[in-house]
Amino acid sequence: MKESTQTIEKRKQHLRDNSAVNRKHAEMMKSQSADHKQRSRLQARAEIMDNKNIDYKRYMSWLS
Repeated sequence: MKESTQTIEKRKQHLRDNSAVNRKHAEMMKSQSADHKQRSRLQARAEIMDNKNIDYKRYMSWLS
């Protein structure tokens, strides 16, 4: 079965479109992951600083 050139061109166009969508999705996931890590660090630091029972600053120099 020989495919027409029109069918082949349509298939190539779909592949190009899908590749672009996948690339955008991968970039979005990387940026969301980085943002999530940064928020997580800030949250952990805030929880430690708010704990008034133990003076963590004395033992963890990275908090200051």
